[in-house]
Amino acid sequence: MSGLFGEDGNLEGIQTMGIVNSLKTGNIVLDMTFAMIIPMVLGIVLGWVANIQKRLGEINWMIHFQKKNVLHTRIIRHSKMTSTYSTTDLDGDSQNEILIKAIQLYLDHKEILKLKTAELELRQIGEEEKKNNYYYYDNHNSTTLADTLSKYKIVKKPMKNIWLSLGNYGEGKEEHEVSLYVEESKEDVNDKDNSQTRQRHDLVLRFESEGKDAIDDFIDQAYTWYIDQLRCLEDDSRYMYELKSTNGTNETDESSSSDHTYKRYQLSDEKTFESLFFKEKETILSIVNNFTNKTGKYSIKGYPNKLGLLLHGPPGTGKTSLIKALAQRTGRSIVNVPLARIGTNAELASLLFDSKYRVEGESVPINLGFKDVIFVME
Repeated sequence: MSGLFGEDGNLEGIQTMGIVNSLKTGNIVLDMTFAMIIPMVLGIVLGWVANIQKRLGEINWMIHFQKKNVLHTRIIRHSKMTSTYSTTDLDGDSQNEILIKAIQLYLDHKEILKLKTAELELRQIGEEEKKNNYYYYDNHNSTTLADTLSKYKIVKKPMKNIWLSLGNYGEGKEEHEVSLYVEESKEDVNDKDNSQTRQRHDLVLRFESEGKDAIDDFIDQAYTWYIDQLRCLEDDSRYMYELKSTNGTNETDESSSSDHTYKRYQLSDEKTFESLFFKEKETILSIVNNFTNKTGKYSIKGYPNKLGLLLHGPPGTGKTSLIKALAQRTGRSIVNVPLARIGTNAELASLLFDSKYRVEGESVPINLGFKDVIFVME
């Protein structure tokens, strides 16, 4: 090509004369036209050829002949149905909502994603703020709005429908890049009789990596961090559990324990037997001591380890105060069972024997055994 082109990129010398002479027609006008056009056309064509040759030389052809690495995928899904009266988790026994929350908080806390655009959300890690405007709530350490909001933080959530790099994860030399893709959809669902409109909300987190253990390593780190944060918020407080209405309809079918939701209010240790004065006080204390220490008749093998007290009297006679004092004495929480709202024996049994209490504002049920609660039936 250097023999054909001069330093200025034009046809010159004997090569130019040879091409022009071979195209002579005997017509001076045509010959002059060819002499001017042909060098320009050939220059453009050969320029294209040189450019193509350069680009082909920049391609790493070995990549196309190498075996592509297999991508490993992990998917986390969470679905829920929201109506006017309640929100129903469609995941069954799985707790994917908690896992997704742990990952979102971990990404924000560790500042893993360098996001130019992000969705902001105000949320807290632990339980919902405690309310102190009910008569069962004995803790008089009131909190201001500023105190309550200080427990929350602004979380940057990853944008949806785009791939985001989370960095390299794995063990030792087996570290591989992990990518995240977030999908979210909302769909209105009508009942057959169009009496109620509900909304189905689906959230999917899709992870991909060339390393088979890289994604698992990231998820384990996020979940472990979240558990450690929750441990910092644990307390041994006692609570008063009030049953909420299961739904807003007049359904008469037997409700399962998963339909029952409670509100809870923290109890203090201020109400004790030392501030109660009634004639049967010493008798009740003796019975309670035998029950808690398994002495007297409770020491007999096979004797039922349960204690029931019947309280009767008009309002203001101290029934509630005695219940609180019993809870303080035995170190138990109180579960209020409103018999007027219980429709069947099966529903009553599910309230008494199910040890999991779904609390409003909590992600997971609270586990309380018989040794942890006092049932109050009225």
